[in-house]
Amino acid sequence: MGRDKFKDGLEVLGHTVELKDEDKVIIPFVIAEGRFANQQIKVGIQVPPDFDMTPPGGIHISPRLIPINPNPLDHTRAAVSQPFGDEWEYLSRPFNQWALKRTAKRYMEYVAHLLNTL
Repeated sequence: MGRDKFKDGLEVLGHTVELKDEDKVIIPFVIAEGRFANQQIKVGIQVPPDFDMTPPGGIHISPRLIPINPNPLDHTRAAVSQPFGDEWEYLSRPFNQWALKRTAKRYMEYVAHLLNTL
């Protein structure tokens, strides 16, 4: 199952992983840089069943950090997170260049960059 493979990769990186449902993981995360530097949040990730062939989509975060706007044209705002709950928001930011290296580590580098540049 993709979620378990992704979870194992996160644990190798030192993350404490909480499992939710059959396809979700939640990890505590501290944003390193940017306007939310040093903020402790939770990152929720829906993992596709065929991970590592397919990457997870955008991330879900709690608490909400940016305004909710479900219809932006340029992915600059967030939507309400249906799968994780009302206190979460979904950041619809596609992960490009997955074919170069399909690992949890590479995905988390993307997550860190995304959160550092919000």
